[in-house]
Amino acid sequence: MKKIYWIIITGLVCFPSLFAQVEAWKGKWISLEHTQSEPNTWLIFRKNVSLDDVPKSLIARIAVDSKYWLWINDRLVVFEGGLKRGPARNATYYDEVEIAPYLSGGNNTIAILVWHFGRNGFSHANSGIAGLLFEAVAPGIEIVSDNSWRGMIYDAYQNTEAPHPNYRLPESNIRFDARKELIDWNKKSFAGNISRSFIINDVKDTPVGRLVKRPIPLFKDYGLSDYVNVRKSAKGDTLFCPLTVQLPHHPVSQNKSQVGVYD
Repeated sequence: MKKIYWIIITGLVCFPSLFAQVEAWKGKWISLEHTQSEPNTWLIFRKNVSLDDVPKSLIARIAVDSKYWLWINDRLVVFEGGLKRGPARNATYYDEVEIAPYLSGGNNTIAILVWHFGRNGFSHANSGIAGLLFEAVAPGIEIVSDNSWRGMIYDAYQNTEAPHPNYRLPESNIRFDARKELIDWNKKSFAGNISRSFIINDVKDTPVGRLVKRPIPLFKDYGLSDYVNVRKSAKGDTLFCPLTVQLPHHPVSQNKSQVGVYD
């Protein structure tokens, strides 16, 4: 009985520290002036940061509804970050990303593309907020989302006509209008003029709910790989392309060929 009593007391002591961690965020949820958080909204954010020195480690905590891509100094750091909110309908997941290897002394550019699904789905609960939360803090370094970030709605990403995805899916079809492409918006060399972001809410007040660290690892982008060979069908309208893929979670790196059929 004493052991059970001790476990309960320990739990009561530990749980407040978990909630305190959420309230300790220095970053703010930010969005853009003309954002209506409509379905299939795409936004871009930029931040220039000057660093005297780069620490050995700098963890960025990033949250969005619903997906994001992160570049630092022209290098893709995160491909399709973020998790759907369905498993935690009253909470939003955040990612932890090691960004120190991508930084340098002097000027640095952080660029983020956000895709807001904007509707409920079988595995996603829409928060109604198209925005970004970013925080990377270390001794002498504080990179946080606030109204010093630049951003805009990226209207080159558009909706399409029917047929639309199954109603169970929160994602929309996407049309990209290359005539509205913002060339090199995610590069250090970008010299265009985009507006300031604005603060939506403090973390503790935001309607997206409690913040929860994602329970599964991020995707890893290993880049493009060559096909082993390409074979056409007899009619010439289908390509058979064996792929070389690395088996995950294996102590020895192995390759295995799989056949993909592409029309």
